[in-house]
Amino acid sequence: MGTDRPANEDLRWMLTDAKWLYHLGSKRGCLLMLLCAVDALARRAHPQLSGRGNVAKRFCRYLRKHLVTYPLITSEFTVDVPGKGGLKLEDVLYKYLRGALVHEGSKLSLDESPEQPVVIDWQDPRVILNGSHQGKLVLGGDWIINAVERMVEAAIEGRLLPEVDDRDNLDRSNDAT
Repeated sequence: MGTDRPANEDLRWMLTDAKWLYHLGSKRGCLLMLLCAVDALARRAHPQLSGRGNVAKRFCRYLRKHLVTYPLITSEFTVDVPGKGGLKLEDVLYKYLRGALVHEGSKLSLDESPEQPVVIDWQDPRVILNGSHQGKLVLGGDWIINAVERMVEAAIEGRLLPEVDDRDNLDRSNDAT
């Protein structure tokens, strides 16, 4: 007898841990766990993109295709990163949030991360995008967490996600590296 479990059900622990971290007041830990879940989902969705130099492509491609499940985010959603220009939200999530958390241990807060061009307002749950502040792009922590959590939850539960035009190929000039 076969099971009717969604293909990504085994990753539910990551979503559960992320929710616990959020409710315990660790929003950074929650975001980190959610971005790890995105990495795992992206690897499964795009196994052909393995090896050095393909992690960013795989991660961004997955987000580009599935993050549109959250209100206010479309496949053409771009943000202006001071000194970097307009970037797709998935590129910002990979390079400036995931990279800073995973590889640099950054707290990503305006007052504690002076070297980061993108920081998060962890205090005000109403902030979505605060534009440029002190030469930095400020994103709302709750908004980013909710957007990524909703996408991860849909993937784990096996709900169909809207498809973005697949002509958007992997060789975009502004993919994060």
